[in-house]
Amino acid sequence: MKAAKEEGFAIYDMLAPGGGYKTEWADMSVAVSDFSVPLTLAGHLYARCYLEILRPRLKKAAFALEGMKRGIFRQIPERQAPANHGD
Repeated sequence: MKAAKEEGFAIYDMLAPGGGYKTEWADMSVAVSDFSVPLTLAGHLYARCYLEILRPRLKKAAFALEGMKRGIFRQIPERQAPANHGD
């Protein structure tokens, strides 16, 4: 990005997907969408079963697990170092 700026580029495309660090570095964004044009039966099955049904559910489950993991670790108290009694 530094080299692009030095070359005089006003816009730098960090490409999709939008990650957390990208929103920290950027001062604007544009919406992006995915689409598929299945040409075979296998392509239709993939587009329908995976892209439209399974993938969104997997992503939702992954985000839910991530939230649960944060909640679990938030509840675990920090371990205290054993006291040194001058032994």
